[in-house]
Amino acid sequence: MTTEKIDPFTLEIARGRLESIVKDMGAAQIRASSNPGTTEARDLSCSIYDAKGNGLAYAAYILFHVRSTQEGVLAILRDYGDDIHPGDAFLANDVYWGGGIHQGDACFFKPIFHEDKLLGFSAVACHMYDVGGMNPGSFAPQAKECLQEALNIPPVKILRGGKWDTSTWNFFMNNVRTPESNAMDLKAMLAGCHVAEQRVLEMVDVYGKSRFDTICDNLLELSEAAMRRRISQIADGVYEYTDWLEHNGHRDEVYKVHCRLTVAGDEMTFDFSESDPQTDGFINTGWCGLVGCVFTIVMQQVGPDIPFNEGFVRPVHVVCPPGKIVNAKRPAPVASGHLEAGQRAGTCAMATLNRALAASDGALRSRVMGLWGDCWPAHGGVGIDQYGKYKLYAPHDGSSQGAAATLGRDGLSIAGLACQSFNGVPDIEDTEYRFPLLYLRKALCVDSAGAGEYRGGFGFDCMWMLHNVPSGHAIQAFVGRRSIPLAGSFGGYPSTTSHWETCQDGAVLENVVANGGLPRDRDAVVGTWTYHPPKLDMTPIKPGTIFHYNNLGGGGLGDPLRREPVHVAADVREGWVSVRQARAAYGVIVDALGNVDLEKTTAEREAQRTARRARSQSPVRKPTALVGKATGNMLTPDLELVEHDDDKIGVRCRHCGSHICDAPHNWREHVLISEFPVGGEYAQELGIRTARRKDHEFVVREHFCPNCATLLDAQVTLAGAEITFDSKPAAYIAAD
Repeated sequence: MTTEKIDPFTLEIARGRLESIVKDMGAAQIRASSNPGTTEARDLSCSIYDAKGNGLAYAAYILFHVRSTQEGVLAILRDYGDDIHPGDAFLANDVYWGGGIHQGDACFFKPIFHEDKLLGFSAVACHMYDVGGMNPGSFAPQAKECLQEALNIPPVKILRGGKWDTSTWNFFMNNVRTPESNAMDLKAMLAGCHVAEQRVLEMVDVYGKSRFDTICDNLLELSEAAMRRRISQIADGVYEYTDWLEHNGHRDEVYKVHCRLTVAGDEMTFDFSESDPQTDGFINTGWCGLVGCVFTIVMQQVGPDIPFNEGFVRPVHVVCPPGKIVNAKRPAPVASGHLEAGQRAGTCAMATLNRALAASDGALRSRVMGLWGDCWPAHGGVGIDQYGKYKLYAPHDGSSQGAAATLGRDGLSIAGLACQSFNGVPDIEDTEYRFPLLYLRKALCVDSAGAGEYRGGFGFDCMWMLHNVPSGHAIQAFVGRRSIPLAGSFGGYPSTTSHWETCQDGAVLENVVANGGLPRDRDAVVGTWTYHPPKLDMTPIKPGTIFHYNNLGGGGLGDPLRREPVHVAADVREGWVSVRQARAAYGVIVDALGNVDLEKTTAEREAQRTARRARSQSPVRKPTALVGKATGNMLTPDLELVEHDDDKIGVRCRHCGSHICDAPHNWREHVLISEFPVGGEYAQELGIRTARRKDHEFVVREHFCPNCATLLDAQVTLAGAEITFDSKPAAYIAAD
């Protein structure tokens, strides 16, 4: 703790200056780069650290880089000691050594000196198109160790005394397939760090070195204190969630990711110890990916108004032994781990936080949300482009997931991953100019959003053709959710999953005149479609091949039968929700023009509630009304806690007042339960389009109020799995 306290006006001005510096770093990097991943998709991050490696400020382009650059700074301090000098800069991308979420997200570090003493570091990261390895693009589904995937670069000096280190530069450029692009990336990263160095030194000139250090210490302490106050408002207890990964590049197996969140006083701990061991496929994530994805969710759900720095993270702990799929040990492959195991870890963190926030008082409960689309369907190819040059092309359309619904608001469509707060989807014109692709379709994917009282956002439906190129091209693609859908929350339904397919005999250009123009959607293509597995290594394709994919939407929130019919009708008019899904999921009878028949809708919804009771198991006892005083606490947005007979704490449906159970029992064991298979016909009608697995049968397990048949939760789980007790607020468990 610092002894000197700086006045709040000075602190706020200094905090604003630090935040503007990291934003200016990003602006400089974007202007100087030629990489569309940086210039168009904003796949970068910028941060400033003090001389001990404490984070001072962070620009939220890509949030999950927050830990990788810090680990790189700590590795530099550990490995180089006194051998850090003015004008030096370091390059790193090694997930295990320090300095990378995955090898493609290279990190650049520039020490900042004041009067020949180390003041701190500026750090930037960006995705490079290629960093070596067995596959163009450095994604290798067939790799069985990280050494096959890419160059794995520990922090090495790339600048010495302000000049590029020839040895490091030549070695790096000689081992990548896109040296011109990589060179511009490095120069753009240096530009961003140079901006930070200038602006930070300007601050030191204004405040003086000692006062600047004190200001930074104060800012960290204030963030820590604010974060501890916020956490102390969250209901103490234990909250759990399980999700799965599928297909590691070699085998289409499933892998468990499990999170147990413990909230105790002013600290919280996310424990992933019960997750499955690491695999020999590229879906593992390292420690930086795990912590970065967890902090992303904590930032957004718990402390979006608290300045993010080292103080923010001090009360938040992440636990996972090495060797797990979410904290892999060298030499496990990790090239896609940030998009696979890392994202599942983030989803589990979000789900456990939702349970904790639902059980909390006041404004924090309003931050409950559904689950955010967590699949980035990466795809790209290599070959001679339309200009006659060798080109590695990777469209950045993958940041096209639907966002989560929130209490009172539908999810945003095509919102990117939860960690991509400033990420973008490039314009068609820019992509077609850079790459040998002709876009045929780019639209919202119909019925892709998870249904709910508040629906999730919609994902993408995209189709392009390999155009104006010679033969000899190859393509690879991988998606993270094809057969296991993203679950809804508190009665919301899952969203559709992601998939991709190709058509190599579409003869698009030959049929332009006959069909009146380019095909505008998949069904207008005359040809044979091949539906591919979720992971496909570099595979030859010929010119004219059409690539089509759709991406998942966000999970729904709340019982869809409680959604206002007018909102369903509006989605039907826009063409985002089909008439079929409107009836099956929402119980709304509407025509293709969006006209609602309210009388038939009322009857349909009542019929669906009756059907829910009929297909469910009977509750343990017949429901009765629970009369008592509401405590103001909840288990879920639909289940409130009530004090009744002899100071007992009971659980009551807030819609019909039915008595579900008393504390400390598991409410799930006292409601109606029904299951239907993922990938079955009924799931398709609800908009949950997904592939059916052969080895593991997943189901949607519905939990209904035994009286009014409100859908309280719709879990995605293995068939036959035990009923979970995944929300245990301390006040509820202790009330007996």
